[in-house]
Amino acid sequence: MASAYVACTAHPCFPATILSEPHVRSFASTADYRSHANYRYRDDEVIVNLSRKGERRLDIELKFSYAFSFDEIQRVILTTIKNSYNLLTEPAARVGIHNMESDGYVLMVNVWAPAHGFEDARQALHQKIIDDFKNAGIKLPGMT
Repeated sequence: MASAYVACTAHPCFPATILSEPHVRSFASTADYRSHANYRYRDDEVIVNLSRKGERRLDIELKFSYAFSFDEIQRVILTTIKNSYNLLTEPAARVGIHNMESDGYVLMVNVWAPAHGFEDARQALHQKIIDDFKNAGIKLPGMT
């Protein structure tokens, strides 16, 4: 079976990059990529469509020290999402532990936004999350 080539505007080193229809995203290692604009998929890779019906899913990965409570971080993130006017309430946002590492844990945030104005919604959410973390005393790696 021949491998398919898929055009993509995302850089493979940024896993939180969201792609618009009809683009797709792969969770393969970056060693399989041929360039930033075009890369090769193996036949056994999973391809996930992150858009539907004029909506786009925004995925954010955040890493925290084990010193910070997951429940508190989740509360801050869900409150931030609830107070954001440019995000969709359905399907519901998800916040969960994506990975556990020796020096901390990685959260995955999934939230849907309208395709029109998506980039504005993404940037506003990122900034609001950072501000709300600072106000709550929660630090991401590198924050002082």
